[in-house]
Amino acid sequence: MALEKDTARTTGFLPTGAFRTVLCKTIRPARALALALSMLAAGVLTLAVDSGPALAQRLVATVNDAPITNYDVAQRIKLLRVLREKATSASALESLIEDRLKAGETKKYTINPTDQQIIEYAARDGQKRKLNQNRFAFALQRSVDQLHWKDHYRSQLAWDTLIGALFKSVNVSTREVDAELARRGSKTSKTQYVLRQVILVVPRNAGAGALQARLREANGLRTRFRDCNSGAALARGLRDVAVQTPVTRRAADLTPQLIKLLDSTPVGRLTSPQRGVTGIEMIAVCSKSDTAGRVAAGNTIRNELLEKKLSVQSKRRYEDLRRKAIIIRR
Repeated sequence: MALEKDTARTTGFLPTGAFRTVLCKTIRPARALALALSMLAAGVLTLAVDSGPALAQRLVATVNDAPITNYDVAQRIKLLRVLREKATSASALESLIEDRLKAGETKKYTINPTDQQIIEYAARDGQKRKLNQNRFAFALQRSVDQLHWKDHYRSQLAWDTLIGALFKSVNVSTREVDAELARRGSKTSKTQYVLRQVILVVPRNAGAGALQARLREANGLRTRFRDCNSGAALARGLRDVAVQTPVTRRAADLTPQLIKLLDSTPVGRLTSPQRGVTGIEMIAVCSKSDTAGRVAAGNTIRNELLEKKLSVQSKRRYEDLRRKAIIIRR
C-alpha cells in the first residue's frame, strides 16, 4: 500500500503486526473521523479554540533536557478530558513525560510520521475508545491546541512503529487464534453449512428387531457415503429412505450441540445415526464455508493477541527508558 511504502521510506522500518499494521491499514469506520480531523486541521472547517485566559508559560519539568511547561500541562489536561481519562495535573505531567521519552527514543531511528498518518492514527484511537466520531473530532479541535494533540499522537505512533520493527519476530500462531475463536464460541462463528437430511423410515409400531435392522442399514450407508451427490443416489436405492433437498444454515442459527456434531463430521460424510420421530435420521454435510465474517473475526483476534504480546515488549522497553531518564521537576 502507498501508506506502507511511505512509512518504510521515512522510518527505515516496515511496520509489523497490530503495531505493524497501525500505519498500513485504515479501519473503515475510522475514515469519516480521519476525514473530519483532516478538514479541521486544514482549515476547511473552522472552530474557535477555547484557550481560556492567557497563560504565562513557565518550566515545570525537563525530561532528558526536553522541556515541559505549565501550558503543556494545561493542554494535556484538556486532551485527557476529551479522551475520557483521568485529567489531573499529576496524570497530565506523567503523560507528557511518556511522550517526551518516546519521542526522544524514536528520533534516534529517524521515525517521522506524516500529518496524514498522525490524523488516521488519532481517528483509530477515537474508534478504539468507542468515542462518537464527530464529537471526538470537534472536541479535539475545540478544546486542544492542534500542535499539542498532533505531537501526542506523533510520539505514540512513532513508538508503536519502532516496537513493531524491533520485535517483528513476535507472532501469533494459528493454534492460538483457533483456541481463542473456540473460547469465544458462537459469538465469533460465521461458518455456513450446506446440509441434507437422510431418513431411514421406521414405522411407529415397529419392534426392537426392526429398529436394530434399520440402524445396521444406516451404519452401512454411512460407511459408503462419500459425497452428497453420489451418496444421495446411493441412499435412494435403499428401501423407504427419504433424502431431503440441500439447505444452507449459519452456525448462529444452530445449537452448540449440533455445531459440535457438524464440525466433527468431515465434508461429504454423514453424521452418526439418531432415532427421530419418523425413523433413523442422519445429516449429510455437503460443505462448510468460513464466511468473510469469520475470517475477519480471526484476523481481529490475531491482531488483538499480537498487540497484547507487543504491549508487553513496549512496556518493558519504556520502563527501561524511564529508569535511565534524567527527569527534573521544578
